[in-house]
Amino acid sequence: MSQVPRSSPYPLIEVDNALSIALSEAALCQVTQVLSKEALGFVAAEHIYSKSPFPPFKASLKDGYAVRHPLTPGIKQLVGTVTTGRSKELPPVNCDQAAYITTGAPLPPGADSVIPVEWTLETGDPGFVMISRGTQVSGQEVRQIGSDISQGELIISEGSYIGVTECALLINCGVETVQVYKRPKVAVFSTGNELVEIGSSPLFGEVYDANRPLIIAALQRMNIETVDLGIVKDDEAHVRGAFERALELADIIITSGGVSMGSHDYVKNVLEQIGKVHFGRVRMKPGKPLTFATAESCKSRSKRFIVGLPGNPVSCYVCFYLLVVPLIRKLSGHSKPHLPRVQAELLDPIRLDPERPEYHRSILQWDFERHIYQAKSTGDQSSSRLLSATKANALLILPSENKTLEKGALVSAILLECDK
Repeated sequence: MSQVPRSSPYPLIEVDNALSIALSEAALCQVTQVLSKEALGFVAAEHIYSKSPFPPFKASLKDGYAVRHPLTPGIKQLVGTVTTGRSKELPPVNCDQAAYITTGAPLPPGADSVIPVEWTLETGDPGFVMISRGTQVSGQEVRQIGSDISQGELIISEGSYIGVTECALLINCGVETVQVYKRPKVAVFSTGNELVEIGSSPLFGEVYDANRPLIIAALQRMNIETVDLGIVKDDEAHVRGAFERALELADIIITSGGVSMGSHDYVKNVLEQIGKVHFGRVRMKPGKPLTFATAESCKSRSKRFIVGLPGNPVSCYVCFYLLVVPLIRKLSGHSKPHLPRVQAELLDPIRLDPERPEYHRSILQWDFERHIYQAKSTGDQSSSRLLSATKANALLILPSENKTLEKGALVSAILLECDK
């Protein structure tokens, strides 16, 4: 009896090609308006300009005395006190007078300079102050109107991530609401007859489903709304039903397992029926069966993006950061969806894979004396050993060659858990 070798119908493509295909399919989500104080984690959908100058008034840089230049040393009459907040109205300050002022307070009428407390002496009379050093210039120790940010100045560009300081900047400049890109909603489910939920008692041959919680936790860290569709058994009808439900609930659908060549791997078969599979194999280690497809929601006719992650925990983890994170960033409006890369020096020799580029879990640390990143391997890189991903903050991009990279070699590294 003749034997026919089994092979996948999907060509093996390079990682960069796979990522380009996925990102080229992605379009920006809808624009929405949010309060500036609630804009953290969004991407600006417009150029944002300052509504008001900052500071909005001439303000003292130090605790001291507000005066009018030119001012000669000597005893000056005190006309009042100016503190931060709403101060009482004061008469204009002339060249022989001064007003006590605190840091950040607005200059009173007539004043244009501030004499620091250190340049003064008490006279014993609360109505007067001795100034030991005068001033011949206007604006001494004064922060001018708009000196930090002028009215109408561009403060955040379209496509920029709004982080903690950006939120504060918006409020600082009088911007109450901003237009941002809506973050995509993501549905997640795992496939596999062997999977059970934590809290149950696994029978022989069953394991806890860790991939789905891993994916959901990573999405929550990105402030992405998720829909947990649970565990789907290895049955084509069940898998199709899960996809059909997910298409109506989310912009992105992420699955774990069921993408290899086993007789019970139904994800790719179903995706061919309901949409278009753009690639089904990627030349990488781990994560070769990584799959990307697009389909339409039956009700809204909206385009959906589907990523089939491998079932091995580490493969799932690596592929999530290599493909899913950039896809989400692109759909969220990031002008630079790719995760940042740096050069790092190996602290361990690493044997390369002769057939596939490897994405090696690593702990990066900064050498302050030599000003270089150093990469420490997390050990055994087996695709089932999730322990190799704990504490990892980078993926080393190792070429496919039949050799060993020695300690001290420089390699590219992808930074994980990047907030911006």
